[in-house]
Amino acid sequence: METKKTITLLFLFFGIILNAQTNEYDTIDKFIETTLNNFKETPGLAITIIKDGKPFFTKAYGYADVENKIEAKPSTAYYIASTTKSFVGLLALQLAEEGILDLEKPITHYAPIKDFKDNSAFKDVTIKDLITHTSGIRNSHLTFRNSSEGEYSLDDMVRIMETKTINSYKKFRYDNLGYNVLDFILQIEFNLNWKDLLKDKILDPLKMNRTTAYLSKAEKNNWDMAQPYSALNDLELPKLVSTQKNDATMHAAGGLVSSIEDAQKWLLVNMNDGKLNGKQIFSKDIINKSHSLVAEYGGKTEIFENKGYGYGWNNAMYKEQKVIYHFGGFDGFFSHISFMPEKNIGIAVFTNEANLGDNASNLVASFAYDLLLGNISSTSDYKEQVDAAEKRRGRVQSSFSGDRAFRAKYRDWTLKNKFSDYIGEYYNPNLGTISITLKQEVLHAKLGIASSISSPAVDEDTIRVEFRDSRGSNILFVFDKNGSPHAAVYNGEVFYKKFE
Repeated sequence: METKKTITLLFLFFGIILNAQTNEYDTIDKFIETTLNNFKETPGLAITIIKDGKPFFTKAYGYADVENKIEAKPSTAYYIASTTKSFVGLLALQLAEEGILDLEKPITHYAPIKDFKDNSAFKDVTIKDLITHTSGIRNSHLTFRNSSEGEYSLDDMVRIMETKTINSYKKFRYDNLGYNVLDFILQIEFNLNWKDLLKDKILDPLKMNRTTAYLSKAEKNNWDMAQPYSALNDLELPKLVSTQKNDATMHAAGGLVSSIEDAQKWLLVNMNDGKLNGKQIFSKDIINKSHSLVAEYGGKTEIFENKGYGYGWNNAMYKEQKVIYHFGGFDGFFSHISFMPEKNIGIAVFTNEANLGDNASNLVASFAYDLLLGNISSTSDYKEQVDAAEKRRGRVQSSFSGDRAFRAKYRDWTLKNKFSDYIGEYYNPNLGTISITLKQEVLHAKLGIASSISSPAVDEDTIRVEFRDSRGSNILFVFDKNGSPHAAVYNGEVFYKKFE
């Protein structure tokens, strides 16, 4: 009798556990569907949740490709932007463990910096400083060409690194530059490629088969790719962004595409002391070091309160819980990867809309955390948070809508000459060539792989362009004594017209 009673109690116990998990699963699923129904600006969303160190919830919603009605799947690859830094941070620690890199050695000991005529801007900067955003160096020319322009030579980039880098003082300042400089050190000092190293040392051991730093590989193998969209337009539904990416702009600070199935593996190995499926992939010490807090800084995101930065990961708090996380955002994409080491809960969310998709993604993540932590029990408990997210969305939409209305009402073309007079190529040694062409009676501008249809600007002989989606800037044309354009000024840089 005692044995039967014990068995009955066990069945009841496990039944309660399974029922609770089912309720949590269904509640999260329902909340995501409701959120995406309210946030129609987000075409697709993929999410994976780790609970108690194991996969708990993995699902994709909406569309990877709206125009072709291709639904998002867990295997769909999204551009994950700056979330790449958590991978490269671990890679750097691996190279240090192998004796290839010395994270504490000043980078003036490494090529190309050691060969600069004047490398004083890099004095006392270490690779550790580069990875933890504490180097103090800045170089907007290099980071722009690496992330957006995509047409450059290695010699060009080294010259720009030498001549355009400035140094203020060493403190935490989030920037892509440190990871870019590490990339060039690996290339020139060691003849190594971060993309191939990452594949060999991290992606292949984890069998992350839908993650790569080569867009050409994804395209060649016909991967299911999420297309990038923007909701900040005059249409009711999002439209494809004009911003382009190629292999050259898949840089070390933000150069990976990945699927949510692969993100699940990345979360698991980080949450389980370097183990995946019971196998030790990375040493426990190296994983823990990558999560450590190195540089303190404060401030809040939509859901986390920041404490500091480590080797590619942020340290933060979610209410009373410690969180390790990184976000990534670029035109048409937003990625969220985070976990609570003390609660053994982790979440990754990818979306293919950046301007408002971050609101939806972080709302979904915070709801899942609160439900699994026992802070709430149903979707109705989250009305206040939903209202706050919708207000943030409204403010963003209103701001962009107001800007568009202003430009449409008050801006007429201020060009003194006819459009055809501005056609040509304008060159700057640090930023490359701006090409101006005339298509369907409208001026088009191109800078590397970045292109834009021009629109009127306020100042005379100026056009407005968006080389990044929804980020306008002006090109001012300068005339010679004969009244012909001989230069263009963009972002404070002079581009001289090329003449045959």
